[in-house]
Amino acid sequence: MFCVCDPETKSCKNCGIPDKFCGAYRMCLAAEDSDYQRPLEGPGAELKAILKDWLGIESTPTCSCNAMARKMDERGPEWCKSDEGMAEILGVMRTEHGKRNTILPWSDIAARQLVLLACRRAAG
Repeated sequence: MFCVCDPETKSCKNCGIPDKFCGAYRMCLAAEDSDYQRPLEGPGAELKAILKDWLGIESTPTCSCNAMARKMDERGPEWCKSDEGMAEILGVMRTEHGKRNTILPWSDIAARQLVLLACRRAAG
C-alpha cells in the first residue's frame, strides 16, 4: 500500500508521516503487512521506506533492521551522520545484506548515501 498524501497537511492520511515530496510514491508504513511500530518521522523510518520502495528490501522477523531503525529514530539525524552512528548503521546493513540472497553487491558508498538521504528527509 502506498502513502496517500493529504495536500493540505503535506502528510500521509494513513500513517501521518510528513512528506515534503507529497504525491511521490512511497510505501506506507501503516500497511497491514508492516511490522514496524514507529514514530511519525525519523531517519530509521525514512531508511526503511527507501529500502522498501527503491530496492524491494523489507525487514524480516529475525533481522535486526527494526531495532536499528528505532535507534536511528530515537537518536536522530545528527547521530546517524556521526562517525559512530554511521559505522553502527552500516555494520548492521552489511551484516543483513550478507544474510540475504540478493544479486546486489554490497557497497559502503551506496549504503552511506541512502543513510544520508534518509537523514535529509527526516530533517525536513
